[in-house]
Amino acid sequence: DHLQAPILARAIASEVGGKSFLLVSAVDHDSHLFTVELTRSFIQNKLAPSYHFEFKPGQSSYDSLVEEIVHTRAHALVLITAARQSARIVTAVRQRGFKGLIFGGPCMGRRSFLEQAANTAEGVVFPMLYTHGKESNSFDKKFTTRFGKKPDYLAAHTYDAINLLIAAIRKAGLNRVRIHDAVRSLSPWQGVTGKIQWDPSGSNLRLVRLGTVRNGRVCVFTGETL
Repeated sequence: DHLQAPILARAIASEVGGKSFLLVSAVDHDSHLFTVELTRSFIQNKLAPSYHFEFKPGQSSYDSLVEEIVHTRAHALVLITAARQSARIVTAVRQRGFKGLIFGGPCMGRRSFLEQAANTAEGVVFPMLYTHGKESNSFDKKFTTRFGKKPDYLAAHTYDAINLLIAAIRKAGLNRVRIHDAVRSLSPWQGVTGKIQWDPSGSNLRLVRLGTVRNGRVCVFTGETL
């Protein structure tokens, strides 16, 4: 979160400028932590949302929330929640006529978001946790052949995590403490998602890029006005 939030905040500052924007976030653990980091980055970029709406991700209807979003007539929406909730809300606000920019968390890079949001996902901007490239060509092809779809970031990171764990077990044997030490010592480790390198706190140091949706597919966001 501490690597993703600053780059997203800078994009919001660049694209929105001094115009009004909304922050809408779920109160689940992951969404809350990302929102905390994003709020810190807003302060550093001298940004402040016109409104901040919070909601429970498990609620059956988002009608009142969507009504509040549309009613504000803000220039942009920053939506931080899980993939399926993101899709439901993005679809609903677009259907209600919201024409503003939409930014979100990394969950907008999930296949489930793209499938559920369909054409309403066009142009959303979010931290991109997996970029198809030469390191991942073989994995992409094998995954697509087996499942009929290209892997999203969750599939790719799961693949890397399991392979890193297997390498650690082979190095350390079946001992928890030694496996933990081996996972740390194997850094930097090249995976299909790129180089995995730990900082002192155990977080991956890899730089984050922004992604967007063009013609139903995730691609790198180049910074042009949406």
